[in-house]
Amino acid sequence: MSRFTQFDEDSYRLPEGVKRIAYDADTQQYTFRDPSGQLYQNAPGENYGVLKPVSTPATPRRRVTITGELATPS
Repeated sequence: MSRFTQFDEDSYRLPEGVKRIAYDADTQQYTFRDPSGQLYQNAPGENYGVLKPVSTPATPRRRVTITGELATPS
């Protein structure tokens, strides 16, 4: 007989509108998103626990170095 109940579901355990959206196996952390788009993470190794806000990382910028002149095919 299964021990799974509705009390184990995200909809029961998370605040209204909060969704679990990702899992990082390296850190063993889940990422959650609220209706406003704010991201949260739990403590490593926990399924739920206290959710702490995550600051969104800056978009990576490409670094381009140009050396010499462009060659034209002859």
